[in-house]
Order: sequence, then C-alpha cells, then structure tokens
Amino acid sequence: MKEEEVARINELARIKKERPLTPAELAERKTLYDKYLKGIRRNIRSQLGTYRPEDFGDPPFAPAEETQESKNNGLKDQAEGKKDAI
Repeated sequence: MKEEEVARINELARIKKERPLTPAELAERKTLYDKYLKGIRRNIRSQLGTYRPEDFGDPPFAPAEETQESKNNGLKDQAEGKKDAI
C-alpha cells in the first residue's frame, strides 16, 4: 500500500472525529481499509508459510504421564501437611 493511501486513511479518520463522513468518503474509506487489510493478511500468510513444525523443536510441555505424576506428588505433599505443595 502506498504512503499516500495510508495518509488518506488517517485523514479520513481525523475528519470522522470532526463530522460524519459523506457517503463518498465512507465508500473511499471502505475501499482503502479493504486494501490495507488485504496487504496485512498477505504479509502474515507469507511469513507463516515459511515455518515448518520441526522449526519449533520439542513441545514446551511435559507428557501427560509426567503431569499426572507431579499432580500425585503434590497431593502427597498436601496430605503430609506441606503448605507450599501445589
């Protein structure tokens, strides 16, 4: 999107604060917003399209059995009266 188009979006936003936009200005704003959002979506898709699952490595969470084991340990600690147990 060109700088002039972004400047026009900003100008229309300022005008809207002062007075209601005319039907022609509303149509122009919609066209400019649609073009702006289309560009953002295209950029995000292209950035996300470069990632592969293996780029992220191992998941940052523990497997389910380890999580359950740590829960059981916490329950044992609570039963023994330890206050800091989770």
